[in-house]
Amino acid sequence: MTNLPFFEDLTAEKPSKATRGTELGRSREGRPVIGYRFGGGPIKISLLAGCHADEPVGPVLLERFVRYLAGAASHSELLSRFEWWIVPDINPDGAERNKAWRARAGDHYDIVSYLRHVVREPPGDDVEFAFPRDEDDHDARPENRAVYDWWRSAPSTFSLHVSLHGMAVGGGPWFLIDPDWIGRCGVVKEFCRDAAGRLGYALHDVQRNGEKGFVRIDRGFCTRPNSNAMAEYFRNLGDTDTASRFRPSSMETIRSFGGDPLTLVSEVPLFVLPGVGETIEPDDPVAKRWREQITGWQERLRDASAFNDVSREIRASDIRPIPIRDQMLLQWTLIQSGVEQIVGEDAIQEAAVLVPVYRAEDGSLRILLVRRTEGGVHGGQIAFPGGKRAPGDQSMAETAKREASEEIGLDPENVEMFEALPPIETLSTGFRIYPYLVRITPSRSWKRDEREIEEIIDVPIADLLLPENHGEEEWSFPEWPGPKQIAYYRIGRYKLWGATYRILQPLVSRLVSEEWNI
Repeated sequence: MTNLPFFEDLTAEKPSKATRGTELGRSREGRPVIGYRFGGGPIKISLLAGCHADEPVGPVLLERFVRYLAGAASHSELLSRFEWWIVPDINPDGAERNKAWRARAGDHYDIVSYLRHVVREPPGDDVEFAFPRDEDDHDARPENRAVYDWWRSAPSTFSLHVSLHGMAVGGGPWFLIDPDWIGRCGVVKEFCRDAAGRLGYALHDVQRNGEKGFVRIDRGFCTRPNSNAMAEYFRNLGDTDTASRFRPSSMETIRSFGGDPLTLVSEVPLFVLPGVGETIEPDDPVAKRWREQITGWQERLRDASAFNDVSREIRASDIRPIPIRDQMLLQWTLIQSGVEQIVGEDAIQEAAVLVPVYRAEDGSLRILLVRRTEGGVHGGQIAFPGGKRAPGDQSMAETAKREASEEIGLDPENVEMFEALPPIETLSTGFRIYPYLVRITPSRSWKRDEREIEEIIDVPIADLLLPENHGEEEWSFPEWPGPKQIAYYRIGRYKLWGATYRILQPLVSRLVSEEWNI
């Protein structure tokens, strides 16, 4: 997997390096629109947020990512492999109009405050659908014109564009995908579906049969809208004035510059409506009832004498806010999935393992190993418990603990983290492995996953110092250009070699010398 930052690193409360972006232009009301450009790699990525004034989470996430990139080492993969073009908030005027409810958020937004104070641009004045039709279209909104000109200055085409949106209400997260990528979006679907499930959310689902450009792909996934379909929708309503105002979206604009960029849109609701999506046709009766209820609440909130009663009624309903952290994680997952989708399967894969040691009752220091079942890239090998990073993992340490729990039943509560060891890359299978030295409380009855683990092996570390348990042989594999001398430990009738050997060998003497209090 690509070495993007973990979500917990983006959201960590720590001082971050200040950075100054480029003022791309000014909004209608004279506020600056700022863009940031980082890196110089061959893969060009555009990230945009704030198109709708009542969708505040995207700008918060991108501002954090900007600070992270500002502090990244120049030689890091983030900057050497990619070039980032980021506009955290294209709509500063809309953000100002919505300060009354946005500024009051704690862990989540308050639905009463939202319904009472929200301001959203009307159709036809939608910042997402206001980009210039061509380079001579100077009547477009100034915010859009400024960003358009900046994008157009790029010396090469973009590979990925993600526009971070939200919904006021919905059945759950919803992800919109470029129609030209319908048959090539497996990674996006896997990542986003997994992240939503881990957080406990059902995916929003609806079949709008092409209305405004929305065509259902799968549960939780739909094609992104387009300006022509938007205009047609309003023409069919007899509103030709609104129809005439629609211009290209950011997604259409990025594609107009050439290449075959993947364009994605997040739609993460501020508030979840229970029951929505059980009927996926456009006339979902549950969604219709909720829309009528919410419209009624908004009208009644304007009556100061009814405010307290209406507030209690709203808060007693089954509507629940999605925590801001969850919203950001879902949006970050979409960005991450898009990067992985365009990079492809040739990228190095990330995995993490535990190096589990403990002090036995007889005082001996011991280490726990596994022998994998036959099959797979590491079939039959002696290894540490662990495995590949999953989309929802918050850190590589979480990956290691999750995999150890799944493989041998090691309770994460019985794992004490000692040290993150240097990453190791396999020589032939394309993995970067992150090892973690941990002290464990061993189980009297391990629960191995029989599909993956053939045997759990408990080894006294002192045995690894015995000369008869060391060896070196000349081996060759089809992936190697020629034979190599391979060092190994003898573990019973097996040989421990490769990345596991390179992790373990430098540790043995340090463990025996009691560098760590185990």
